[in-house]
Amino acid sequence: MVRINFDQFIWLAEQEAKKLDTTTKLIYYSAHKQLSDAYSIAATHARETEELDEPDRSYYIDLLAEEYREQRAALAAMTLALLWRTVKFYLDSMVAWLENRFPPQFSPTGKSELDRTVDEYRSRFGVELEGLSHFATVREVVLARNSALHNGGQPIHDYMDRTERHCLDQGGHLNLTPELLETLVGELKQFITELGREMSRATQQSKTSELTGS
Repeated sequence: MVRINFDQFIWLAEQEAKKLDTTTKLIYYSAHKQLSDAYSIAATHARETEELDEPDRSYYIDLLAEEYREQRAALAAMTLALLWRTVKFYLDSMVAWLENRFPPQFSPTGKSELDRTVDEYRSRFGVELEGLSHFATVREVVLARNSALHNGGQPIHDYMDRTERHCLDQGGHLNLTPELLETLVGELKQFITELGREMSRATQQSKTSELTGS
């Protein structure tokens, strides 16, 4: 069976975007449920046990709550890393796949890996990543991930200055709720699929230029 109007760029983008659902979300929800269930059981026991006096009970419950927050922060760090890994894999795959058709003219510039990727896509493919849907979400995921992994869960200056700060909890720590994860995944999937369309357009444009000699 022949697929009419099959576009490999869009198909690959759709397959990569699905990994956010089939891998990242499944890992997060499984771990989140285990942490939540364990905290609920421990907190209920602390409230109901007769072995603790009231001051000790309150202190212990506070300790459990802080431990639970730290566990969720660690889960958030892992999940943010997985989100960025999926997007980065697709970005890097396109560069490797089109290496011969779009040979590099010079080394990309920028102070961060993401900034250099933006410069490379602009100079090599004529694709403005920053103009695609939800690029701001990509940047926030990257900077939140960097903060979580390299700054002890505290937001770095770039995160505070260059994002909408969606990943900050009420205490000012980087964290991730199931509701926020759903939003991030939905927006990253839109970014990846739109990028697939742009890479298809850029490649077709390059082929047309070769045929016309322009």
